[in-house]
Amino acid sequence: MKMLGVYHIALSPAADEADFVRHMTGEVFPSTNILQLTRITSAFSHQLLKSTGDLRQFAWNVIVQLVTDAGYDFEQNVERIQGSLLAFGLVIGVDTFTELATDNVE
Repeated sequence: MKMLGVYHIALSPAADEADFVRHMTGEVFPSTNILQLTRITSAFSHQLLKSTGDLRQFAWNVIVQLVTDAGYDFEQNVERIQGSLLAFGLVIGVDTFTELATDNVE
């Protein structure tokens, strides 16, 4: 079973966007201390997207592969994510989705 969590992040006016992207890809994505590993998680994959327009908002898409259909609580990670982003901005929301179908196009 796969689930998708979308963490919405707003960059502060003083934050450097390039530093934020480096922090996400170099520190947050590979960290084992930010996303809660559980006995039912087998893998995470990540994607960082920038909103179009003038707002400095980003979506961090996290896909978790689960070994059961018990589900994954993405909101449990918000405090740790926010702690890692103090120099850059705020987590302003979380959306969670369960995969129902895919065409497996990569």
